[in-house]
Amino acid sequence: IYQQLIAVFHKDYKFNNFEFSWLYIQKIFNRAIILSMSKRDVNDDYNSELLTYREELNALHPYTPGTSVDALQQKHNLKHIIKLSSNENPLGSAVLPQELQTCLEQCSIYPDVNHHPLIPLIAQTCDVTHSQCIVTNGSDEIFSLVAQAYLNAGDHVLSTQYTFSVYKSVTTIMGAHYKSVKDNNYQTSLQHLLDAITKRTKLIFIANPNNPTGTFINHQDIAAFMTKVPKHVLVILDEAYKEYVIHEEINSNLHLLQSFDNLIITRTFSKIYGLAGLRIGFGLASNHVIAALQKVRPPFNVNQVALQAAYIALRDKQAFVDTSKKLTQSGLNQYKVACKDWPVTFIESAANFICLILHHHTGKDIYQFMIKHGVIIRNLASFGLDNAVRITVSTANENTKSIDLLNLFFKTKSND
Repeated sequence: IYQQLIAVFHKDYKFNNFEFSWLYIQKIFNRAIILSMSKRDVNDDYNSELLTYREELNALHPYTPGTSVDALQQKHNLKHIIKLSSNENPLGSAVLPQELQTCLEQCSIYPDVNHHPLIPLIAQTCDVTHSQCIVTNGSDEIFSLVAQAYLNAGDHVLSTQYTFSVYKSVTTIMGAHYKSVKDNNYQTSLQHLLDAITKRTKLIFIANPNNPTGTFINHQDIAAFMTKVPKHVLVILDEAYKEYVIHEEINSNLHLLQSFDNLIITRTFSKIYGLAGLRIGFGLASNHVIAALQKVRPPFNVNQVALQAAYIALRDKQAFVDTSKKLTQSGLNQYKVACKDWPVTFIESAANFICLILHHHTGKDIYQFMIKHGVIIRNLASFGLDNAVRITVSTANENTKSIDLLNLFFKTKSND
């Protein structure tokens, strides 16, 4: 601060702007007071009216979602926009509008999450007991509940190099240390995760399929990994995109819950069921893990409409799931054929999106080009991949529109 004051005086005396200097000095000292208060000892009896937040927030940044249609329309005044940035189902919701209308009938009543018929339906579908299930406001909330229930300041949390950013944020807010472990050519390395475990390791987050790369770890490797993980480490297996996997059955990993008390498997209704706007997901684990999460779960955390819509989706909409899965596979093939002519690395995806590693461009370059033509994709800079983009697989027509624009981009930019 002293050096800043000297610099201000030195600069402004030259221009005879003492009034500006004094205002700037006031700002510096105000900032210094706030900084000193945020770092003062909690037992300090210094009395102040200034409000301070937790120091852990200094290391956090707000989550950066994919650009919304509304935001793009306001900025560029575009009428027709294709959104391929958030991995939403292009077929819309599995639950029909008239069915959603019936979900509104109980809106005046607080939801009873633990006694809603969705819980026994999940238990039956996944072959677990009721006490092994927890329903949450999207699977994101489960990650937050796990952090609240299990992390102390100074604990260590592991995950892979390029993955979902919420894992890091829920860790940091609890004062724990997050470590991203180097992957193996964009594939999660289970061996690297095992090598990184210490006595202070408490949690390991694994997205499978992984977001944003789409890579997948088979059941045999997951099972072998769990046998080597110490009992004091809780593994969170995030299966948000598992319904899109064609290599193995949807419930292939669930029997591991019978053998490993330190495993929790999470699912969501946001992706293949098309209920992203309602925010509902669930977790499966041993009785004592779920009991711990129930202690920190807020009351009425899932709304009445979401509960009923998810119940209808899981009970009646397998045909919709199958159609969505086939549509995704067809779209993945469209991109796989097209990208042979592009200067990119195409990562084989088990999810409903593709990840392109760009050889000569940044993700921002393609993102801005596509935006100008009314197509929203995801620049992966926020995931630590400055030279990559993620594109949601959509209908054949929307995929073709996206591919045509990418062809144009690579043709135009290669001639620059």
